[in-house]
Parts: sequence; structure tokens; C-alpha cells
Amino acid sequence: MDDKEQEISQVSFFLAKPENTFDTVLDAEAKPEERDEFSQFEIEVGDANCRFIYFETTSHKKNPKWLDFVNTQTEDKFSFSAVSKNPNGLLMVSVDDRVLLAAFGRSSASLLDKKQMENDFGIRTAMNMCGNEEIRQTKSQSNTITTTQIDRQVSRPSDSFVFGLSEAEDLKYISAHMKGNNLITLQGKDRLTIKVLGKDKLTWQKLIDQCKDFLIAYAQEDFKALFPNYKNFTPATEEESAQLDVKLIDAIKNKALDKLQLCIPEFISDDDFSFSYSNKKKQENLIYSHLDVAQLYEHLDLETADAKYLKNKAIYAYSLEEDRVLPYRKWSIYDCLLFEVQIEGACFILADGNWARVEDDFYNAIIEFAQNKVNVEDCLDNCKNIPINDDTDMKNKEEIFNNKACEVNSDWVKFDRAKLQIGAGRKDKEFCDILARFEDGVVDIVHCKPLKDASSMNYLFSQAKFYGDAFLQDQIFLGDIRSHIGASTCAQKQVYLDHIKEEIEAIHGHDYRVRLWLLYDLKEDVPTMEGIPLIAKYEMMLMHDHMRRVCKFRDIIVSFVPVKKVAYKRGKKP
Repeated sequence: MDDKEQEISQVSFFLAKPENTFDTVLDAEAKPEERDEFSQFEIEVGDANCRFIYFETTSHKKNPKWLDFVNTQTEDKFSFSAVSKNPNGLLMVSVDDRVLLAAFGRSSASLLDKKQMENDFGIRTAMNMCGNEEIRQTKSQSNTITTTQIDRQVSRPSDSFVFGLSEAEDLKYISAHMKGNNLITLQGKDRLTIKVLGKDKLTWQKLIDQCKDFLIAYAQEDFKALFPNYKNFTPATEEESAQLDVKLIDAIKNKALDKLQLCIPEFISDDDFSFSYSNKKKQENLIYSHLDVAQLYEHLDLETADAKYLKNKAIYAYSLEEDRVLPYRKWSIYDCLLFEVQIEGACFILADGNWARVEDDFYNAIIEFAQNKVNVEDCLDNCKNIPINDDTDMKNKEEIFNNKACEVNSDWVKFDRAKLQIGAGRKDKEFCDILARFEDGVVDIVHCKPLKDASSMNYLFSQAKFYGDAFLQDQIFLGDIRSHIGASTCAQKQVYLDHIKEEIEAIHGHDYRVRLWLLYDLKEDVPTMEGIPLIAKYEMMLMHDHMRRVCKFRDIIVSFVPVKKVAYKRGKKP
């Protein structure tokens, strides 16, 4: 084949953010000119300008660990060594005022400044160009009680229905045939990989034409209808993030705290941990039973604070069991802030240290759900104003509420701290906090959590969904639930056992209500659905739809339950 007719069958592309050039997409620390055999060329292909960077990497191989292990028992020691060189190339393509970058070899992508790349280019373009009918492989993440990575692959290209993707999963990766051409496969994540067979292999001109098609496809929004499980949060641009950080700092300085929360960006049990803003070795650390944004004003110099300042300050976990601040378990204060704000009519949220724009339709759907579909009811009077403070541990404990609520309602069964088994798993599951039979022959499954932050609420919603699914599907779990009821001191336990049949086939969601009780300090204003963080409303919406439409539970009812809390704060040496 003539040099002019050379073709290539696989290329991976990144897309630089707008306004970038060949000179701004490289990491300042990468310094490709210092690499072995570095060279750079300017190329023109049709109306596209290109730049190609070439360099080589050298790897030195020596004894693997298993060979060293064998050598401990041999007289003649084995010794292996090898030196290999690998070519690397970065092709930059400027077309239609955007820069695409094709990375070849193992190390070429390391030259890129990842902050300058569109992190959804690959998956969004693949979804738009492939549709949802010829999918080969997906990767998704389910954010339930335990974050789960889910890989799916089929023996032949299939539609998304066959894959069983749900809206509760965030789609992270897709591999599929291009619409109308099963000789071309696209794989999308942050980068877009194109694999071509047969006559459609890429010449230089086809490569440039394909780049133009990628840009057109990336700008489209077909994916919203085709893949409703693709996350509706668009990462904020660097410029937007800077503007949003200013809004955040202004809110803190002006004590506009209605949309600002402070919470650990993972679920951490209130019953086991407290918190500290310091880990001093020779001075006392102030320990707090729970986090509150107002505490920042006691520990930070907020007059001169900026985002970088908040990123450098930490919150530490204090272990009640070990009676010390845990230096290894800490989080940046910036990563612990949950904030909602609007700029130019668009809603943005800060969560886990990242700003994201909430798509308008998605945002409106969440608000409509919270306003019109959530059933909010008052709880029983004898469950209000229960003191939940433990002065010995200096903690407010959900466990105390559950115990006392069941004491004053003798016909309830407490499942909090139960040790039940699901399938072949460990006996460490609860099912719910309280089983209560209120009226109409319908048993109420009650889940309780302190109303303090999005992480706690998300855990409550995930817990309700997780246990609701298992209750309707798992025979072992059902058997343990019945055994726990039978062993309880509840005066009405036979009524529950008559209602909850022995065989899983006889368990129907319509015979049960799920109640979500959010415990709040009675000294505070009565909470409302409007005040719940957007990210928590979203998790509630996913849970609500699944429990009602799939599990067929009779109703999902939210109650804000006032309890008596004590704001513990003490000095404690590490």
C-alpha cells in the first residue's frame, strides 16, 4: 500500500474545552521536549491544522515478586532484567474552532492538562451517535447503601432494555455500534474511542471528517431521551466554578445559611463518631456531637477566607470507642459543604467538592415531585418531643428514640439493631427501625434518621429501597423477619405473623406502607420539603418511584418528628 493510502482502524480522542489552542492543552509539568527522542511537526489536512508530538519511553523490568519468592528457597538465584522502548504520539487536530487530541501509546495522554478536557465528551458523543439499540457493553454506578460498580456485557449487540439499566444508576461508560453501521464501534467515557473494520478504516481525510462529525454529535441532546439514567448534572466550567466559589464565600460571610449545609461526604454513623476541627497533640480539641455550619465561625478566619482556604482546612472524625481524634479519617471542609445557588437562571450545586449545573428539565422534575408527589403527614403525638440525648457518650442517638417510641407503643416491634440475613450474606441487616400496625389492616414499615444533612437522608432513602426489595424477594430475609417478630415482647406479635405470611409469594407491597421519619431538634423551625437539599430530593424521587411503581407499596409517607436534642461540645485531649 502506498504511504498516501495508509489507514488506521482505532483511535482515541479527547476534546479540549472551548478557547483552547495547541499550546494550552498540555500540562505545564509534562515538558514533552525533555522526553527521549522528542520531535514535533505541523501538518495540514484539508481545512484542518494539526500538530503531532512524538517521544519515546523506556521501561526497565526486573525480577517479579513471585521470582524473588522462589529465590528464597533456591541455591542458584534467578535473575531477570529487560529494557524496552515504547513509541508515544499525541495528534492535535484543530477543526471548526475546537481542538481534538488523539493519544497513541501508553504515555501520550499524560501530556494533557485534564482540567482543559471535556470530561463527558466520549460518553455523550457515543450515546448520540449510537443510540440505545446496538449496545455491547456498559459500566454504571449505583449509589445505594454501598456504592456499587456494575459492568454489563452481552454476547450480541442489544438495546438498553436488555441491559436492565435503571434510573437509579449513573451511566459511566458505553460501547456500541454506530447507528446504521455495525462495522464501526464507539466506546465512550471521558475520551471517545472509534474502532473501524473493513472498508471504513480511517485515512487522513476520513479522520478529519470523523472529527467534524464528533463535534456535531457532542453538541446534540438526543442522549437525554435515549438514556434517562445518564446523570443530569453537567460539570461546571472553570470560569463558572470560580464565579460560584465567590457566591459560596459571600453566603458564608453574610451568614446566608438557608441553602448551605455542612456534612461529611459519605455516610458515617452518628452513634459511633463525633467531630473535631483540629487534631492538636498538646492542646485540647473541641469535640462536637454533630456538624453545623455555624461552627465554622468558631474555628475559621472567614473575614479573609476563600475557596482555597476552605480546601486546606479539615474536619476530623472523633471515635467514641477509641476516645481520640482519628488523624487518618478527615475531610476537607470544602468537600463537606453542600450548597445550592443560581446564576443566570441556572441551578448549580456544590457536592463532594465539585460544582455541577443541574439540567433545567431535570431540576424542574425534582421540584415538581417534591411539591406535588410527596405525602407529608404528622407523626403520632406520643412520638413527639422524645429526649434522645445520651449524657454518658455526650451524643444524641437515634437508637434512644426507637427504644422509647416502642416503649410507649407496646404493639410495635423494634427492628433497630436486629441481626438479620439476606440471601447468603452476613447476619447484620435490620429490615427497618420499627414495625407498626396503625390502621386498616396495613402494616407500616418505619425508617428513622436524624434530619441533619444530605448524606444522612440519602442513606435513609437507600436503606428503605434496599430493605423493601429484599422483603418482597428474599425468602431467607423473610424467615429472619418472622423469627425476630416471634422472639419479641410485642403483645400483638401474632397479628403481625398472621399478616406477614411464611412464603415470599404471599408478600405483596400493597399490604404495607413505608414511613420515613426525619428527626429534628424541636428548638429549630419545623422543616419542610422545600428546605431539603436538591440532591436529597433527587434520591428520594428515585426511591419513591421504585417503591411505588415496581414494589407496589401502598404509600410512601414522610414525617418530620420533633425530638429533644442536646448540643454537646467539650474539650478533649487526643
